[in-house]
Amino acid sequence: MSSYGYIFLLIGIATLIIAILFWVAKSQNGTVIRFSKILNKNNDSNNINGSVNKKNSDEVNEIRVPQQAELNLPDENEDKFMILYLQSKIDARPNFDLLKTKMFSNGLTLKDGYFVSSGNKNIPGFKVLNMEEPGTFDENKDISLIAIGLHLKGQKDVAKTFEQMIDLGKNLERSFDMKLLDESFNKITDQTIGNYKENANAIDLKSGSYAN
Repeated sequence: MSSYGYIFLLIGIATLIIAILFWVAKSQNGTVIRFSKILNKNNDSNNINGSVNKKNSDEVNEIRVPQQAELNLPDENEDKFMILYLQSKIDARPNFDLLKTKMFSNGLTLKDGYFVSSGNKNIPGFKVLNMEEPGTFDENKDISLIAIGLHLKGQKDVAKTFEQMIDLGKNLERSFDMKLLDESFNKITDQTIGNYKENANAIDLKSGSYAN
């Protein structure tokens, strides 16, 4: 074999080796890609399941109203009250027994010297207090001035509670010939009652009483 033939033979063998190496490398890359697709498919499946679970979880949370304590928000009604007063005539003051009978007939209970309406779950009702010192009712003393008060902190359905308060106030006004007054000690009028109701509705809207 001539030197030229020998050179061509070496070149042919080298070309064949390069071709084989290229084919092997390509096959290996193809294998990696295929396995990668399988792994990605499994991961995607997990991601899909995770997304579904998360979606379901989010859907549950979407219809749940966060509680104010969870949001750590201050209650703007912390120091606010809704109050009505009842003033008796000097010569016609009701005694404790008469008032107690009237309170009980309207569903209120006696607690620590004052009357309280039935609340809703953990929300306290309104209170009926003696405005003379020491602030509690005494069975041995006639009554000159009464307050029907609602602490607005955490309250729901304030409009409904106010209706109960005004109904009780009018009832006592008629029964004991008393004078029903607003928080500024002015005579209650239809306009005053309308203002109270408007305020109560505004509080309910802010507190989410109409959310459901």
